[in-house]
Amino acid sequence: VQSVFFLVLAGVYGLVYLLGHLASDSTPPPKLAIKCPNCMHRTVETARKLIVVRGMLIVFRSGSVSLVGCCKCVSEQSRSVAGGNLFLGWWSLFGVIATPFALLQNVYNLSSRPNSRMLREVLAEIGYSLADASIGNDGLSGEQRRLFRAAAAALKSIAQVEGTSSAEWR
Repeated sequence: VQSVFFLVLAGVYGLVYLLGHLASDSTPPPKLAIKCPNCMHRTVETARKLIVVRGMLIVFRSGSVSLVGCCKCVSEQSRSVAGGNLFLGWWSLFGVIATPFALLQNVYNLSSRPNSRMLREVLAEIGYSLADASIGNDGLSGEQRRLFRAAAAALKSIAQVEGTSSAEWR
């Protein structure tokens, strides 16, 4: 009976992982002008939102954490958060109830493939758009293009004040 239970449990977690993997992008990650905050070698490619549960005998704490970075770093951090839930989530009455659901959600997010939908959501939460961070054909991000336009407008205004305006500044 116990072996059947563990087989069913492993099957459920395997199915949840497969569904999370299929929900991720199969296309290459977007080219962004932001370095991975963890390794500083690759650019930001994906984001994940994970549930954190910590049981403390009488009470428990739960919350969520957003992970942003390259696929490798986010995958490593996701495994770390899931492992923390696995060992530290059970230590209260409510933790025993909440931890299996948190683990299911974390297993869903263990895929090392990019997830541009979640990246767009996490960047929007901090007031940043994916389009602003994406590198265009000219090698510049949207934010850099806006900065250059603002600098050109300032130089045009200075040239007009000095009376040296030409077609080049328009």
